[in-house]
Amino acid sequence: MIVRLGGSDSIRTSPSPEQDAGFELFEGDWVAPNGKGKTSDLQINLTLQSENDVDGAVKAEIRFGNEEDGLLPIMELSAPESLLRYPKSAPEDGYDIKVVRPPYSTPVYGAKVEAAEPVGYFFRIRTRRDASTGKILSAFYGKITAASELHRPSDNPFRLHLYSYNKLGGRFVPRPGVEFCYNLNPNSKDQNLEYDQRTNLAREADEGTVYAP
Repeated sequence: MIVRLGGSDSIRTSPSPEQDAGFELFEGDWVAPNGKGKTSDLQINLTLQSENDVDGAVKAEIRFGNEEDGLLPIMELSAPESLLRYPKSAPEDGYDIKVVRPPYSTPVYGAKVEAAEPVGYFFRIRTRRDASTGKILSAFYGKITAASELHRPSDNPFRLHLYSYNKLGGRFVPRPGVEFCYNLNPNSKDQNLEYDQRTNLAREADEGTVYAP
């Protein structure tokens, strides 16, 4: 399983604000020339609405280039007593969400929740169907999970960031980013999404993350 959970590895700062940028889920990186990715599984557009510390916000649009790919929302967690709180397998079909525009909000923990966002999403990418039968010939399944244990029901699993850290300047600068964690099964047509927390194929990711997928 390819698993990227939490920490700096889950925050993707836009290489080209206000423009579409391709992102590859297998590599966990932007598509070249902005990163080492080769295939655009997602097209991510992040726009900085304001540089004001009080009124700043990020506008985001995340979409799929392949018309057969998409998202399927997960509205609640199951088996809260289990380490594996998210579903263990992905449905074959139902990936009707082609575009998601996550809201930008400042977390206020303990606030009353008026309308719940999904707690996660299933996704299907690189889907190919037989032209005559409509049968899926190949596809890769995964799930996008909350970015931290502090996730509230009103938070979208795609968390937007207004600032990024400039290592050269040693300070935070206004530059939009998006944070999301995910599990991806690298075997075509395999809908299993269980992760044993010992065999992560994303070797650069933090395997010591304490909260479970």
